[in-house]
Amino acid sequence: MQAYLFVHFKEKTNRVMESITRFIEKDLKLKVNRGKSKVD
Repeated sequence: MQAYLFVHFKEKTNRVMESITRFIEKDLKLKVNRGKSKVD
């Protein structure tokens, strides 16, 4: 599965990435491949 997230402020991207990753792993019980996950 692939997902794209767009954040308006560059300063907030890392916080959003951590929050979404935590949600996916804990609530959805899915594994996130952090090697392929990135913030541009």
